[in-house]
Amino acid sequence: MDHVMLPGSSQEQSMLPKLETLVGRSLIEAGGAQLGAALWKKVIESAASVQAAVETYLLLITTLAPLELVASTVQPLPDIDEGIWQHECMRVFINGLNRLVVHLSSVCTAQTCPKMTATSEWLFLCACHKTPQECPAVDYAFHTLDGAATVLHSTKFFAERKDPPAALFANMIRRLYRIFAHAWHHHNEAFMAFESRNKLCERFVRFSLHFNLLQKEILMPYPEIR
Repeated sequence: MDHVMLPGSSQEQSMLPKLETLVGRSLIEAGGAQLGAALWKKVIESAASVQAAVETYLLLITTLAPLELVASTVQPLPDIDEGIWQHECMRVFINGLNRLVVHLSSVCTAQTCPKMTATSEWLFLCACHKTPQECPAVDYAFHTLDGAATVLHSTKFFAERKDPPAALFANMIRRLYRIFAHAWHHHNEAFMAFESRNKLCERFVRFSLHFNLLQKEILMPYPEIR
């Protein structure tokens, strides 16, 4: 497999190979598990490590085939450590959520959304301060994303990216989901336009429920997923 640059900037994303180049048209048409397995085989052949392979695989499927492989971030590939899988999935979700917040920037501002709410009843305080306090929704989102990214890169919690503390992930997932909930309730048109292109929220919900990191009772987007 030729070297694949991981999608970071828009310029880097434009340099990614097309999905057909990697696996062929027949496997794209087959979709689902067959497509995912073929793409994983291509990635693992040239990866420097299993961790690097998982990172590359997740970024490729969410960039090149987000609709075809919507369920592929739910459970680990065979023989892949669950802790490494969860850690790399969380990194992908945080990258995606940063793009969602930027996508909402024209409708979600400190003026339009001076508080972080989801419905007229749920008000969320930002925990990224010495004392939790109210923040505009956009600030809450970026504070939460920055805090989550810092934790994921911390050697204190993830020295080898294995055996992640379940409570730590559950707390992170709950706070990140509030960004989806706010966008869905208050900026539904913009949210659905974004979601229709990449299914980021659906993948996040499926992942969270699979690993018991999110309560079904609080679901707003995708309450039907079980």
